[in-house]
Amino acid sequence: MRQNKKRTVWIVVAVVIAIIVLMFVTNGRDAASVPGGVVGSVLTPLDTATSRVARFFSNLFGKKAEEVSPVDARIEELQRQLDEKDKRIAELEVIANFIEDNDYRGRVVTARVSGKAPGFWFDTFLINRGLRDGIAVDMPVITPEGLVGRVVEVNYNYSKVQAIIDSGSAVSGMVDRTRDNGVVRGDPALNAEGGGLCRMHHLLLETDLLPGDKVITSGLDRIFPKNILIGEVTEVARGQSSVERTATISPAVDFAHLEIVMVITGQEAPAQ
Repeated sequence: MRQNKKRTVWIVVAVVIAIIVLMFVTNGRDAASVPGGVVGSVLTPLDTATSRVARFFSNLFGKKAEEVSPVDARIEELQRQLDEKDKRIAELEVIANFIEDNDYRGRVVTARVSGKAPGFWFDTFLINRGLRDGIAVDMPVITPEGLVGRVVEVNYNYSKVQAIIDSGSAVSGMVDRTRDNGVVRGDPALNAEGGGLCRMHHLLLETDLLPGDKVITSGLDRIFPKNILIGEVTEVARGQSSVERTATISPAVDFAHLEIVMVITGQEAPAQ
């Protein structure tokens, strides 16, 4: 029995010494001597066994990682949904602040875009509000950024909106700086070239119009309340007649990314 114990102790000591020598030889292999090479040869089986053990645990943990990957995918999906909800909450907070700051409380209905015509731009689209929500034809549609368009068709639980970039749209506009009046229309040619633009017509030739001038609603068409931002002038040109000028307008609203809008249900909106 004592001999077995002594043998076990010597085996353990030998293994420890072998491991220490292996570490020494591995770290100093570039400067190894002949005896070191001999020791390395002796310890090669141990090195191989160590590699096998390492591969075993690597495969084991690899399989565990593969088993966990569906959980990671679920976590990523939940994070994506959370980020999307945070984005929508932020949008609603902006709208709520806009309503409060501009005294629109009780005079607008918030709606989500639920469908659109084919193409890049939201020139005509559907919202998830209708007759049951008090929506009627010709009600103005806005966002905190500016004018979107007007309601042109109403059903029980949804409505159709015509945006100001649509070719059939016309809005009485006014240059904020000079107070010159004109009509802002959607222009198919502009949308074909770059998209999301309007053209302002019927400006007098002597109008002092400059790129960067803001254009707002004038209220003269009795559809859109006065002083809602339409956009800004990007280019000025001579009109078709010899006595007028036209201006290209870049809308304040991003008509490539519309999600939430507001329908003005009150008869008169306050000045901004």
